Amino acid sequence: MMERPRNYDIKSRLNRLLDKLYLAQNGPSQNDPTSIILHSISPDGQQKTIKTTKRYRIPCKHIAINNRIEDFLGPKMFYGKVMVKWLPYPQDRPTVFYMHIHHPDTQKLVCSLSFRPDLYSALDNKYKQSQFGTAIAFFTELQPKEKNNNTFFNGKIDDLEKIALYII
Repeated sequence: MMERPRNYDIKSRLNRLLDKLYLAQNGPSQNDPTSIILHSISPDGQQKTIKTTKRYRIPCKHIAINNRIEDFLGPKMFYGKVMVKWLPYPQDRPTVFYMHIHHPDTQKLVCSLSFRPDLYSALDNKYKQSQFGTAIAFFTELQPKEKNNNTFFNGKIDDLEKIALYII
């Protein structure tokens, strides 16, 4: 059975993904380690392996390219340059905040992410603008939704360690 990654491990992977894709000049590299090996030295000077931990690859998907339902199924790290619009629900006393993620060129709704009010309030104020362009990476499982003959995907962010944003 595959072990689920911890939240801090997800956050570091999300930040590395955004750094490689949008901040680095060379683009993404494929040399991330896949396992962690701990060694110890015995009193006689021999090195022995005391623990080997396998790091599982988390599947990645560009959020604004090729919206086939099959590509979005299962937990993944989603990333891309997008336009974000916030929508509190209900308007008068929000119990959930929706981050609507739109394609940057066509403004078509790609997906929405739901946030509890406590997570929304913990976000930095620069990410609470009503509309802004951002490089985004997040880890969740998206479910397809149909609205006005338009298919989009809906997900839930249950921890701020599962999302990374850079305003562009």
